[in-house]
Amino acid sequence: MRVAVALIAITLASGANAGAISFNFGEDAIGLALQTPVAPAAGIEIAGWHHEDDHDLGTVGVFAIGKRGKLQGSVGVKGYYADVDDFQGYGAAFGANVKLPLSDVLDLHGRAFIGPSVASADDADGYQEWGLSFEINLFGNSSLSLGYREVEFDVDGGGEFEFQDDVYLGLNLLF
Repeated sequence: MRVAVALIAITLASGANAGAISFNFGEDAIGLALQTPVAPAAGIEIAGWHHEDDHDLGTVGVFAIGKRGKLQGSVGVKGYYADVDDFQGYGAAFGANVKLPLSDVLDLHGRAFIGPSVASADDADGYQEWGLSFEINLFGNSSLSLGYREVEFDVDGGGEFEFQDDVYLGLNLLF
């Protein structure tokens, strides 16, 4: 989480534009993410979450950004690191984010990422993340999100841990 906050401060100080800072919380977890372009059709995302049971998750991703008709999206890979009880693991997950404008004030968002066992290390044996949300555009530079997200890790040797599996509320600030 500290790394995400530091990178947000650096990005804001650099004068970069067309990025976003997202804050979200659910019943069990709170998160902070920074998305910023690094080229006309590429971007990065740095995110951190804290679970109420003192668990932490961090991700850093690189994405190709595109548009097909009204559908906007990104496809890419992100590295993850999880610190959960006696479980510490890391790996890579592959996936996509999509956004479908439903009106001038309402968008539908979806995301799915899968980190197979072969791309996982330490105590991690896999990673799955998916979510679906509605975003209400408040002004040109802010929006509210209401959605559902599930983030789950497979643990080496069997078992799984659900980091998040609930409804969340988010605030997105564009810069």
